[in-house]
Amino acid sequence: MDRFKKFIKSRYGMDSLNKFLILASLVLSIFQGLAASYDKVKLAGFLSTFAISFFVFFAYRALSGNMALRRLENEKFRKISWPLRKNLRKKPRDKKYVYFTCPNCHKSLRAPKNLGKIRVTCKECHRQFEVRT
Repeated sequence: MDRFKKFIKSRYGMDSLNKFLILASLVLSIFQGLAASYDKVKLAGFLSTFAISFFVFFAYRALSGNMALRRLENEKFRKISWPLRKNLRKKPRDKKYVYFTCPNCHKSLRAPKNLGKIRVTCKECHRQFEVRT
């Protein structure tokens, strides 16, 4: 048991990319099962191959001892997936306000709706600009 604990302790484990790989493998397996139930044999085989390859890559990364390389891979994945993750985390906006960004520092600002054209001063960079509400 101590050998197993020592082995696992020196391995990379889970990160964002591994979570994506295991989720993608699960989703592809579900679609593979649906394709097989509709007698789409070629599609089911294709999906099954991808699901297995994603799972094997997940296991390889999770049990890898090269932690520096796995961190670099995860960092690249997070940079590539940032626009999608950013849009998924957006908070519901209040319908009483108009939201816009400062053209200088890109800080998110808001103003009450239906005021017409107003002059706004950014709280971050103190630049003044006009917006229509």
